[in-house]
Amino acid sequence: MQNTHNEMDHLEKFISQNKGQFDDRNPNPTIWNEIESRLPGHQARRISIWKITSAAAVGLVLILSGVITGMRVNNSQAGMTAEYVEFQEAKQYFGNQLQQRVSALSAYDADPDVYNDLEELQQVYDQLTTELEDGLAPNQNDIIQALIQNYQTRIDLLERVLSRLEGGREQMNLTSEEDENLKI
Repeated sequence: MQNTHNEMDHLEKFISQNKGQFDDRNPNPTIWNEIESRLPGHQARRISIWKITSAAAVGLVLILSGVITGMRVNNSQAGMTAEYVEFQEAKQYFGNQLQQRVSALSAYDADPDVYNDLEELQQVYDQLTTELEDGLAPNQNDIIQALIQNYQTRIDLLERVLSRLEGGREQMNLTSEEDENLKI
């Protein structure tokens, strides 16, 4: 064991004394590059770092865009929640009123222009509804008011037409009753 220890000391002494001779030679760069390329995981590490960095950047962009979109939606909905709820209630009420009057109108032989006017008003209503749902209009309360006004206009139109048609029917009934009185 002593002998092995002496040999190690002798080897270390030789290396220390001749260290300069060992360090003056470098391998050929092409040989070193080939050795480096054969090392396992060397190239894969660069790719995985690139992939991880890219994935993190894409994820960050998606998260930020989701947060920004969510903030915009919440801000636009927060301002119109109460008005929108009121509009939904008014829509239900006016829708029922409108349906009743259209049903009453169907009992008469109404002028086709009445139905054409109602269809045009419905198209305007549909356009306004699309604008309201898209949230693109700067003042959505104005759109809500225009929708309510549209309902009221259609109901008023039907009221006038029904009033005229019922007035004509009453006139016809009076005439029929007078005819019967004359016959009796």
